[in-house]
Amino acid sequence: MNEKIEFRCPKCGKLLDGITLDYRLEWLCSKCTEDQSDVLHCERGCKVKAVDLDAGLSCDSKQAHELLTEGQVYEVEKIHVGGWCSSIRLKEFPGKEFNTVHFIRYE
Repeated sequence: MNEKIEFRCPKCGKLLDGITLDYRLEWLCSKCTEDQSDVLHCERGCKVKAVDLDAGLSCDSKQAHELLTEGQVYEVEKIHVGGWCSSIRLKEFPGKEFNTVHFIRYE
């Protein structure tokens, strides 16, 4: 019973590839969202920029400083949008999750 739920943008119908939502059934895609800097509206393949490695919990910040470079651009593999905390997986770091507070969208 490992049924994968697919989400689509309610505005344009685009498949939200790489997005997992905990509490919402509708989510705007990267092109339809009003805030074009919001990393939470990135699908697989979007680019993000590391901007605040000190943000988040101390364990988040520690991992960010160990692996990321502030100002560097990375490619989104997957985003998990939770209730009060969201995480991002990057193509450059397979199997590692980062707090989304460290990033902004980069286009």
